[in-house]
Amino acid sequence: MAVISMKYWNMEKPTATKSTLRILFVLCVTLIVYLFHSVPVATSGDSQIMVPNDLQVILVSAGLGINRAERATVTIRSNGNCEYWEDANIVNIDNPKKNFHRFTISKASVARIYEAVTLDKFFDLKNKYRDPEIHDGDLVSLTVTANRNQKQIVAENIGVNAVDRIALSINAELPESYKLRYNALEGFTIERVDR
Repeated sequence: MAVISMKYWNMEKPTATKSTLRILFVLCVTLIVYLFHSVPVATSGDSQIMVPNDLQVILVSAGLGINRAERATVTIRSNGNCEYWEDANIVNIDNPKKNFHRFTISKASVARIYEAVTLDKFFDLKNKYRDPEIHDGDLVSLTVTANRNQKQIVAENIGVNAVDRIALSINAELPESYKLRYNALEGFTIERVDR
């Protein structure tokens, strides 16, 4: 049996260059961001709903034609922070700051809203829906940012069932004074499409 002397083995400690360490650092940070990009915040039945950290939902109800001054906006963020805004032309024109309100909703509420967005396949909907026969009335605009994707849908004088279901889900999670209303939700007789 031969004994190999250690002097013939290259037993030097491995050294890493600065560029190798930088690459490893970037890979580790990327992995951490990927793993924590979506975090479970609530349960719905037996499954956990993963809400993206960049989630933002903006629902706008606005008048058209002579009602153009009527406009209300609610913004919901993934952490539950919300903002509600009514144009100064509607309420308290002398002090528009009273028309801006901040409030919070629970993370479970945010998860239910995001679940509605995903169930109705929001990102697969068309960008614009319109009834060309009506020139006044109102519109609803729904903008969703999630997982670095953003999409806005506008429906003018037409009910879009998928958008209306999401809007109803949003309203269900909001305090009464911040719920948005528009003709399609109020039961007015207007043309309707599913998607």
